[in-house]
Amino acid sequence: MRNLYTTILSLFISGLCFSQTSGLFFSEYAEGSSNNKYLEIYNGTGSAVDLSLFSISSCTNGCDNFNEFDYPDNIQFAPGTMLADGAIYIIAHPSSDSTILAVANQTFTYLSNGDDAYALTVAGATATSYTIIDLIGDMQGDPGSGWPVAGINNGTKDHTLIRKGSVCQGNPVELGSFGTDSLNSEWVVMPQNDWTDLGSHSASCSSGSSCTANGGNDQKVCKGDTVLLNAIGPSPIVNINHTVQTSGLAFTPDSITINLGDTVTFINTGGNHNVNGTTSTFPSNPASFGNSLGTGWTFTHVFTVAGTYDYQCDPHVGMGMTGKIIVSAPSSNLSYTWLNLSNPMAMPVIAQQTSFIATSNEDYMLIVIDSVTNCLEMDTVTISVSDIAISAGANQTICEGDTAILTATPTGGFPSTSVYWISLNSTALTQSVTPNSTTSYDVVAIDTIGCKSFDTVKVTVNNISTNTITESGLDSVVVNGQTYSSTGTYTQTLTNAAGCDSILTINVTINTSAGLTAFETLQINAYPNPSSGIIKIQGIEKLGVIYGINIQNSEGRILKEISTDYSEINISDLRSGIYFLNILHENGEGNIRIIKK
Repeated sequence: MRNLYTTILSLFISGLCFSQTSGLFFSEYAEGSSNNKYLEIYNGTGSAVDLSLFSISSCTNGCDNFNEFDYPDNIQFAPGTMLADGAIYIIAHPSSDSTILAVANQTFTYLSNGDDAYALTVAGATATSYTIIDLIGDMQGDPGSGWPVAGINNGTKDHTLIRKGSVCQGNPVELGSFGTDSLNSEWVVMPQNDWTDLGSHSASCSSGSSCTANGGNDQKVCKGDTVLLNAIGPSPIVNINHTVQTSGLAFTPDSITINLGDTVTFINTGGNHNVNGTTSTFPSNPASFGNSLGTGWTFTHVFTVAGTYDYQCDPHVGMGMTGKIIVSAPSSNLSYTWLNLSNPMAMPVIAQQTSFIATSNEDYMLIVIDSVTNCLEMDTVTISVSDIAISAGANQTICEGDTAILTATPTGGFPSTSVYWISLNSTALTQSVTPNSTTSYDVVAIDTIGCKSFDTVKVTVNNISTNTITESGLDSVVVNGQTYSSTGTYTQTLTNAAGCDSILTINVTINTSAGLTAFETLQINAYPNPSSGIIKIQGIEKLGVIYGINIQNSEGRILKEISTDYSEINISDLRSGIYFLNILHENGEGNIRIIKK
C-alpha cells in the first residue's frame, strides 16, 4: 500500500508521501491584550494537507472533566482547505488588531484566556474519544491564570509563544512542549502583543526515523460480509496504574520500573508519612512530584518525563524509607485512527483494528501517530463491495404440455459472473422447460470472488380438463352449438377458465321418427292435429297394453307424462310448436308427431 493522503471529491487532499519527521503542529500562540488572540498552524509534512481532516478541540478554564474536552471539534475547517507545505494557517479572534486580521485565514470568536487548553486533533473528535496531534496546556483542572512555559510563570497568559525552529512535530503530551526552562522548552516566550513573527515559520528539521502507516491491502468483499481493517504495526502502549503502599517504615515496593505516561498511586495505609520527589531534594530527578505530610492519604502522579526518580518520606528517611521509580521512554508508541473517507459524517475509530458490515464501496484512511517521535503517517484502504444480483424473471403460468422459456439476468458483481440453474444442472442463461406439474426453478449467480445471489421462478401448470355427458333426441341434438343427428360418441375441444383445453366427450342417442311410420301402418294417429287443446289417439287399442305416454320436444326432453286416460290428452299448457307423443306399449315404443297451435 502507498502512504498518502487522498482527495475524495473536494473533501480530502491530493496525493502526498510523508517521508520526513516534520509534521503538522502549532507554530505560534498569542494571548494578548483585549481580543488580540490567535493560533498559528504550520505544515512541515512535505506536501499539501487538507485541514478539513483536522480540528481544534478545547477546554475553557481547565477541563470540566479530567481528560475530556469541553468543546471537541470546536474549530473546524471547510472541506478543501489546503495548506501548502511550509505554509502557515492563522485562526484569529474577529476583533483582533488589524495587523493580525490582515494575515488571518479564519476567525473564531471564542479564543479566550491563558488557562484554556487547545489541541490540534483529528477531525471527528468527541469529548472522550479523540486523537491529539499537538497540545497547548493540559486536560486537567483550571491551572489558574495560565501554565508556566520555559520556566516563565503564566507563560500562556499575556504572552506570545513561538515554536522553536528545531521542533519538527506536534507534542500531544500534556504540558510536554512547555518544558521547565528555555533550553528544554519547545517554545520561545515573547512579550505580550509581540506579533513580529506572525505569518511565517522556519523549521530546521533533520531527517530521522519515521513511523509507518500500513492499513493492509485493498479488499474485495461480498455485500453483508464483515470487513476487518487491521493496521499492520506494533500495538499501542497502554498506560497503566501502579500502586505503592506505605508498609511500616517502608514503601512497598520501594523500586518500580514503569512506562512513560504511566500513573503511580501512593497509598498511606498507616502512620504519618509523605512522598517527596521534588527536584529541590533530588536535583537529578527529571521533574518534581510529591505531597504533604499526613495520614490516611492517597496521592496520584502521572510521569510524563522519562528518567530515574528518587523519593523519600521526610520524617523517616533516616530509617530508610526511600524509593525509586524508573520511567522508561519507549522508542515509539503508535496510535491508530481510521477515517471513513466515503462518509465524512462517520465517527473516526481510534483503534488498531476495527470491523464493520460491508454495504457499499468505501475508502478508509489510516492515520498513525507516534507519540514518542511525533511522527505522523497515513495510508488508504479501498473496500470494494460486490453488489451481485440475479433475476430469474417473472413467475409464469402455462397449460399442461406447453413449454416455458426461463431467462436468468445477472447484474453487478466482480467479472466474470457465472450462472447456474440448480435443478436443471445447466449454466445457460435461457432454459426451455415443459413441466408436468407446477415447479419452482432456482438459479444462482456467482462472481469471481465467490459472492452469490439466488432467485426463484415458479411455473404454474394448469391441467387439461375432461368431462363426459350423455345427450339424446328424436332427430338430432345440439351441444355447444354443434348438431349431432346420429347416435354415437363425439368429442369437443373447448377452453376452460384457466385458458387451457377442456375435452368434452358426448354420448349421443338419436330416437328416429321410425315409430311414426309404424303407427301410420296400423292407422294409429292423433286428431285433431294441429290442436290447441285436446288430442285424441285413434286406434291406440291396437297396441295392446299401454305402459305410458309422454310428450317430448324435438330434442327428446320429456315435457309431460300421461299415466291414465290415454284416449284424450290435453296439450293446452304447451307452447306452440312441434312435439312428439312417445307411447310405450307391450310390443315396443312409437312416436306420433303433433303440432300445438
